[in-house]
Amino acid sequence: MNRALCSIVAVLSLAATATAQDYDRTVKQNHWNVSSNINGIRQDRTNDAAYAELYTGVENGGFKSYSESLTPWKAGAKTKALVHLDRFSMAGGFSFEQSQGDGMCGSMFIHPGLYPVDMLEFTPGKKTLQTYAFDGGLSVDLTPYVRLGGKIDFTSSNWSKRKDLRHTNYRLDMEVSPGIMFHEGTSAIGLNYIFKRDTETITAEQIGTGESTYYVFHDKGLMYGVYGPWGSSGIHLDEVGVSGFPVARNFHGAAMQFDADGSLFELTYLHGDGKIGEKQSTWYRFPSNSWKFCWSDKYKMGKVVYLSRLSHEYVSVQNNESVLEKVSSGGVSSMIEHGSNLIYKERSQITSLEDELLAEKWELMLAIYRKQSFTEAFQMYPYVSDMDLSQYSVVLAPKIRRKAWELGTSLSFTFGHYKSDEYQSTEDSGVVTTPYRLEEYFSMDMEYKTAKRLGAEIDLRVHLPKKIYLKLDASALKAFNVTTIGGDKRFAATIGLGYEF
Repeated sequence: MNRALCSIVAVLSLAATATAQDYDRTVKQNHWNVSSNINGIRQDRTNDAAYAELYTGVENGGFKSYSESLTPWKAGAKTKALVHLDRFSMAGGFSFEQSQGDGMCGSMFIHPGLYPVDMLEFTPGKKTLQTYAFDGGLSVDLTPYVRLGGKIDFTSSNWSKRKDLRHTNYRLDMEVSPGIMFHEGTSAIGLNYIFKRDTETITAEQIGTGESTYYVFHDKGLMYGVYGPWGSSGIHLDEVGVSGFPVARNFHGAAMQFDADGSLFELTYLHGDGKIGEKQSTWYRFPSNSWKFCWSDKYKMGKVVYLSRLSHEYVSVQNNESVLEKVSSGGVSSMIEHGSNLIYKERSQITSLEDELLAEKWELMLAIYRKQSFTEAFQMYPYVSDMDLSQYSVVLAPKIRRKAWELGTSLSFTFGHYKSDEYQSTEDSGVVTTPYRLEEYFSMDMEYKTAKRLGAEIDLRVHLPKKIYLKLDASALKAFNVTTIGGDKRFAATIGLGYEF
């Protein structure tokens, strides 16, 4: 980690001599920057760019998920840099953010919905999240036609709630990707390996021996699962020999890129192995596979640059619950795994299309996003539940640029729909009990994901002397026909002070 921080400092030191450029504009004009191969940063060495920024923001409004706060706030600092030299290029950044919200409950995970299981608690309280992140990449010209490079992304988060049922989370996200590129003129072929790892552990506790019993719902998929006291069997928050509720995933994969006269194609495959638990007590194993295809193109029409980006990703995940038995022999207890049951399957397809015009004094972007997922849950034989969920979003974002200021706006419309079904795989199973479902939270979750909503955002940046700038972002969201969520509006504002190198 110390070496990575030193690399970032070196990048920023070199960037201090670069001419002032808008970082985001510089990065997106090289469509190789949307790929996973760091060597692509040398395909366009027109500009260097770097910035450092301090910011703070707040939100308010009842249209939110059941895990969010009504009025959260955040504050942080970040810096990014992109530098090109004769034989090599470097990119890097560092950020820190602290956020806090009152009256929070719901999911105990930092990023709800990331895993096929969840933990929900129901006592509102204050939660604090701290996030540290850095990334760094280097690409070197080995010969006039061959480049070699690598990059690393690292994020560490800690999440805490100080009111019973209190809990503390520690999370790590890391990605390492070495790669190679063969190029000649405007054509290039790239190949890179991808390793990703993320871990998170929920450590819950109750202070004192009060009369209150705190309940938790252990969601095993589609809001079916176990509801009971947080330390009871089946919840897995207070198991002997296991520290908290640990989750870990490892991904291995590769990506191949092909650039022909400005048209970039990329194909990526990732295989993931996830598990929940530790040592002999591994409660779940959830393997995954994903394929992603990306295409991007760049055209110059006089002084206007046209960018087009298309991506489609297919992801499949399944979750297997282990059948465990605790056995004692000679005074020593051990856990024996007899097998596993498949309790959850999900297949998702995510598609996005972005078209953008960049001129000296204005920009215009039109984007369309779509996600469709089909999920099946079968926690108890012979009961089966499935859900077909579709979500869509359209964004129109113009921007005006002048010497001393920039004004960007965006208008978005998001909507979705779902179809859910429950049935039995056989009629003569003899099973009398039925799986438990947290119906209220399932309804809130589906309404939040599929409700029609209209969003508007204004981004204002004012450039001051000495390469300093002020920024103000404000957004408003209005949802329609909301019945189970506590409100239909959401507002947010962020102010920042930055410096362009």
